Amino acid sequence: MNIKFVEYKIGDLKFSPSPELLENLSNLDSINIDDHLFFKPIFFKDSPKNFVVKFHLEVKTEETSFFELDFLSKFVCEQDIDDGFKESNFPIINAPAIAYPFLRAFVSNFFVSAGYYPILLPTYNFTKFKKSI
Repeated sequence: MNIKFVEYKIGDLKFSPSPELLENLSNLDSINIDDHLFFKPIFFKDSPKNFVVKFHLEVKTEETSFFELDFLSKFVCEQDIDDGFKESNFPIINAPAIAYPFLRAFVSNFFVSAGYYPILLPTYNFTKFKKSI
């Protein structure tokens, strides 16, 4: 089955910088992605050839959450999606791994464009990632 990543959309974005954040943002060395990123595949009854991987990212300091994002990655299949496909590794490992670099770039570019130090999400091996929202 041919599967294609076609686009991403931002579903929800919350950014609330505080004076403490402005001083400490450059000190965020790395983010433990396991504690801040969740995802799940979403399938549509009325569109059986499409599915979306919904990522939810929350970045916070010890005191407060300052960035929250829902990132929707759309995939199109040449055939209708069946239960075998839904239970396979593709929607829970491969598709998120394909879309994740776009999420990483969006987050980094968002912070740079907003005038802050970039937040660089680490690379991730999705075969180990089993969380969902």
